[in-house]
Amino acid sequence: MDTTSRNTLIPAFAVFLVLVTAILWWSASLASKTKNSNRAINRNRVACTQEAKLCPDGSSVGRTGPNCAFAPCPASTTNTAVSGGCVITGCSRQVCSDHEVVTTCIMLPEYSCYASATCERQTDGQCGWTTTTKLLDCLTLPQ
Repeated sequence: MDTTSRNTLIPAFAVFLVLVTAILWWSASLASKTKNSNRAINRNRVACTQEAKLCPDGSSVGRTGPNCAFAPCPASTTNTAVSGGCVITGCSRQVCSDHEVVTTCIMLPEYSCYASATCERQTDGQCGWTTTTKLLDCLTLPQ
């Protein structure tokens, strides 16, 4: 190889090395930024457990939001005012009371019996479910 070729080849090789180094540095920098960005995104994500709450109407709702709280049941499960100032309340709408009552959100089979029962003020002045043969049969027969 003559001197002229070598003098041309050395600067070309140096430029090539600089370009390769710059590309490698740029791709490493980009990968680092992407990794840091993904970490920031993942820090803001919340993974909720896949439990479901059974609503009185038979539907179910899952956990949602940053606190993984259960989503509300459909509107038909809210407290319902009935005669004599009584309300149907409780998470599973199994309580007849004159005020809102907070209960555990466990849907037992017998709670479905109250869907067609009458919540009203009883002869003792307290709110309660009116005892009927239909209600008693529902509560005592296997579901």
